[in-house]
Amino acid sequence: MSSRHDAVLQQTLGDVQRPLRGVRETVRQVRAGELGTLSLRQAECLDEVLRQCDGLEQLIRQAYPDDADDLDIPAVRRRWVATSDVRRSIESALPQCLPDGTEVLWDGGTDPSHRVFGDPDVLAALMIHLITRSALVSRGRHPVLVRLNHSDDGDCQQWSVIDRGPGLSADQLQQFVESDARDGDSFSQGLMLCRQLAGMHFSPLTIISDANVGTETGLNIPASGPRSVAKAWCEWRLQYRPPSVAPRRTHAIRPQKTSANSVRHITRLDRPRAAQPTSRGTNRVQLNWNDIRPRSPHQVIAGTVTLGATCSKQLATRLDDLFHERLSPFDFVYRIGDRQWVWVFDASIDQMEERWERLNESVRQQVPEARLDWSDPQIIPVDQRRMTSRISDLLVRQTLSSQTDLRHFDHNQVRLGTKPLEPSPVAMARLDEEMLRMGARLRKQTQSLRSHASRMRPKER
Repeated sequence: MSSRHDAVLQQTLGDVQRPLRGVRETVRQVRAGELGTLSLRQAECLDEVLRQCDGLEQLIRQAYPDDADDLDIPAVRRRWVATSDVRRSIESALPQCLPDGTEVLWDGGTDPSHRVFGDPDVLAALMIHLITRSALVSRGRHPVLVRLNHSDDGDCQQWSVIDRGPGLSADQLQQFVESDARDGDSFSQGLMLCRQLAGMHFSPLTIISDANVGTETGLNIPASGPRSVAKAWCEWRLQYRPPSVAPRRTHAIRPQKTSANSVRHITRLDRPRAAQPTSRGTNRVQLNWNDIRPRSPHQVIAGTVTLGATCSKQLATRLDDLFHERLSPFDFVYRIGDRQWVWVFDASIDQMEERWERLNESVRQQVPEARLDWSDPQIIPVDQRRMTSRISDLLVRQTLSSQTDLRHFDHNQVRLGTKPLEPSPVAMARLDEEMLRMGARLRKQTQSLRSHASRMRPKER
């Protein structure tokens, strides 16, 4: 748990340091008189703010001396969690984050049977950040709506936060896509954090805004079993696939006659504009990770790993924590039951040996009593057709196989620590009484059938 806490602390320090730099730079510009002349009292107040910012910067560097901009994505522990549990954790933290007088309305999230695949802590942090931003934009004049509804195909659950603020134009949204948020204002830096948290759930951060009307910000989370998880991850991973360029022809091409019904396909090499108007005055943009790229852009490696049957459940939990701590941003691990995992690594076949060696070395050091059985790796190309079908097939087959194995159990087996089964005279007496009752009933039915048969038999002449 210490490594988990260290990773969360490092990420929190980085999230605090980046907005702090923006605040200090803004205060410095005001103090320099770029926005107008200041009185003596105002200048002294701004000097005190600058000293406090410098003190916070020094405390952050003492706690974590490395550059906070080099922090990787923190460890994420995705699992199936009820939406009602996530909502309760969000509601318990909102009073300390929202301005006074802010009203938050919920549309959904009360049914405990609805579950999503994600990290409840990360998801709650993302929604709290979006709700707080919307509350600041609304300035208490309008309530903030949190909407949780399923997508049209039912595979994902859409989590969105809607405000009635000033909204964003298409040019502003496009700046968020093209510019580096680390050098922007606090709003851009907040979006950088939100897009990272959304990417941990295999989804881009979607912003739909209408100037002078409001903004809707949200993400899609897998909510319909292992197939939805595979589909969401593959669609999200395909967005980072490098563009394919057709080979150039060196020989002359004869012109061909085209009919009126023929369609000409043109390969676009330029980057399409991300902010697209959905209706009059409404703009839509999807924000992905812009500073992180896959290590293996053209293929992934997938397989399964099984823990030995003699290992305890506590050992399986420790191993699950270790797997998640060693994941890179484009890896994911799906736990099946208590002792099996499906893994998909962002690595080529040449990089896989090194990944295995490092992971097995970590297992030997931290969980030496674990006995692991690794399956043969599958090399899966990164394309729309093969990657989605193969990863979905792997997750669904392993899940169904695990459920089938659980159905075949021995009623004479007991859990560890309980007394062995012993013969009971009460149960034997009840069984004898039931056998006698069933025997008498069968004899009565036999006699009844014989009497019916004799009446139906034709009489002899």
